[in-house]
Amino acid sequence: TKTVIASTASPFKFNQSVLIALSGHGSVAGKDEFILLDELSDISGMNIPKSLSELKDKPRLFDTVCEKEQMLQVVSDFLKIDSFCN
Repeated sequence: TKTVIASTASPFKFNQSVLIALSGHGSVAGKDEFILLDELSDISGMNIPKSLSELKDKPRLFDTVCEKEQMLQVVSDFLKIDSFCN
């Protein structure tokens, strides 16, 4: 039996990219991720997955941002080790 199986991630995981594809770049400008989730739900008629909708009310646990060149040092510091490569 010849079979084709197609699978994709939830459009809500990539809400910004999906909305840009559907409505153009202006549709996402200046909007946070939670507004984009709501808008994608409205456009698609799909419910926002529970795991994503609950994120809005959860505290942010991490806020460290770094350049890729700093990644080794940041991870080493986070793990409280001298060097990740040692």
